[in-house]
Amino acid sequence: MITKFVTSLALAIVILASLALPASAQGPVDLELGGEGATSWNIGNVSPGDSGIKTVTLHNAGSKNGVVTLWVSDIVSGEGTNPKSETGDTAEPGELDHYLLLNIYCSGLDSNISLPTTIDSLPQSATDPAYIKIRPLNVGDTITLDWRWQLPVKTGNEVQGDSLSFTINYMLEEFPPTTPPPAGWWLLGPPSPSGTTDVRGMVGTGCSFLRSATAVSDDGLCQITIPEGTVALTEELECLTEITIVRMDDTPTPPKYVIGLIYDFQPSSATFEPPITLEFSYDPGDIPEGIAEEDLVIAYYDEETGEWVELECTVHPETNTITASISHFTAFAVLGYEVVPATFIPGSVAISPTEVDIEETVNVSISVANSGGMAGSYRVMLKIDGAVESVQYVTVGAGDSKKVTFTIAKDVAGSYSVDVNGLSGSFIVKAPPELPPPPAELPLVPAKGVNWPLLGGIIAGVIIVGLLIFFLVRRRAELTRQ
Repeated sequence: MITKFVTSLALAIVILASLALPASAQGPVDLELGGEGATSWNIGNVSPGDSGIKTVTLHNAGSKNGVVTLWVSDIVSGEGTNPKSETGDTAEPGELDHYLLLNIYCSGLDSNISLPTTIDSLPQSATDPAYIKIRPLNVGDTITLDWRWQLPVKTGNEVQGDSLSFTINYMLEEFPPTTPPPAGWWLLGPPSPSGTTDVRGMVGTGCSFLRSATAVSDDGLCQITIPEGTVALTEELECLTEITIVRMDDTPTPPKYVIGLIYDFQPSSATFEPPITLEFSYDPGDIPEGIAEEDLVIAYYDEETGEWVELECTVHPETNTITASISHFTAFAVLGYEVVPATFIPGSVAISPTEVDIEETVNVSISVANSGGMAGSYRVMLKIDGAVESVQYVTVGAGDSKKVTFTIAKDVAGSYSVDVNGLSGSFIVKAPPELPPPPAELPLVPAKGVNWPLLGGIIAGVIIVGLLIFFLVRRRAELTRQ
């Protein structure tokens, strides 16, 4: 125990002493540490549920890009006011190192450890098979590390009053690191592909990044920057756990010159909302004659159409880099074209029907033609009465055209103006027909009283006429018998 402690302390002193040397004596890499977490840690008198944050800054003051390796040493766990019940000896080591959880949040994190974890599960040396690395730390760059500790709520009382001290060591090596793999590394299983960044410790609830992160290819020529709050999902709609950027051997043939290499970004079809930043570094000597440096573009390979699609990008000749925003993973490359880039020509707006009833659908269509020499992605925005109703993106091949259709319905009668990328039209939603008013009720006519004298006279007259006819017929019959 004493020998191990002395050896660890000596190693830490040697490393810290080497880091303190001036840049001229340090060589091509020179790491400058800052922040509260850069000194020895001392944690004590904590209760279940307690937590805290310590910040460390790492600055590469050397002349070469590098990789930072992290490990812990000088771990001393002290017993507190609640010693082990079986001995009652406060001189025994405490248990805080078995319960206290540590996690790290920073850009460029690369680790084969599931975080958060306890102190005794962190790397115990620079060559420990369990590793935590930060790659790359480029010349002149400064990155911030947030170390977050927490004592889980479910921790028992046996850590009450315990204390824990330890040192977190940082070693900067020239990129790529030349340290050989530790003996027995194959027992850990197949390593992650070169150019892989573990982001598990940077992704929180809802699959969103807790802070800005960077992932870099193994040659350092291609990298992505993921802003804090970005939601990253795999094709299976699960949270992103690692990012791999590798050079492609079997590459789809681009339409023109590839400036540098083609890189495949994995996991394939991973998505990002909002979009993230992709940056390529290029060698001006790789640009053929006839292609202007400012005309370089980043393009991605569309597996469905089998075409390379140009992105809106910015070339930075002063740093020989080019950047673009991307929202999904596939193959990317820097391309140089002698042909005209994608040029989009929207056609007229077609509205059918132009008059509808309430809640009846209206189709608004527009054709988009690409008169350029390469495929491209075009945004079609529909506005109704000046407000954005819907947006669609269409990929159109060189010399091709595609139709975009929006289907809408309105529940209020009126005339609606339509705007599709500056082209206008209109349609009318008719009000329902008005029903005729109900017929007016006729006034009741009061019934007249019965005229009994007249009615009696009529009846008497009828009886008299009947009697006359009767007697007349009878008299004629008697005359006939005589």
